[in-house]
Amino acid sequence: SAIELNAVSTLRFYPYWWTFSRMVKLDGEAHFEVIPGRKFAVVSEKGTTEVLGTSFNIYARKDDYHVTCLTGKVRVTSPTRKTVILLPGSKAEVLENGEISVQEKIDTYPAISWRNNIFLFTAKPVGEVFDEIERQYNITIRSNLNEETRYSGNFTKEQNVEEILGYICPA
Repeated sequence: SAIELNAVSTLRFYPYWWTFSRMVKLDGEAHFEVIPGRKFAVVSEKGTTEVLGTSFNIYARKDDYHVTCLTGKVRVTSPTRKTVILLPGSKAEVLENGEISVQEKIDTYPAISWRNNIFLFTAKPVGEVFDEIERQYNITIRSNLNEETRYSGNFTKEQNVEEILGYICPA
């Protein structure tokens, strides 16, 4: 199995318990490729994802919990015990009330583009865009923009941060 973490993400597991329970705790975002075998679970504050041989992406930051299934199947469970099974090309979002919203037949590339150092935004609040830039470049952004202002665009990690901010906040 392989796990790739995005910036400012942590993954914890308990080596002594691993033979009894393949469970990890995630805070942030990670891409998983799990070889078939015994039960494997990823636990976050807002939800749990269980897998048997699959690849998937989990975004678990602040109040957001999104799971995108790339191959195989995953089971997503909310803190209120609502459960859905995701197939390849589907995405689940755990809502504030514990319900789970599912989108099927989606383009999965936006969820995993960070693995190629590409960051895609479609009508995202500029506050979320700034949060991602801060994580990727280890900087702090202060802005007079309304954080709910929407932004659509993309950038790559190789670009200069001043150039990227110029796209979002043109002078």
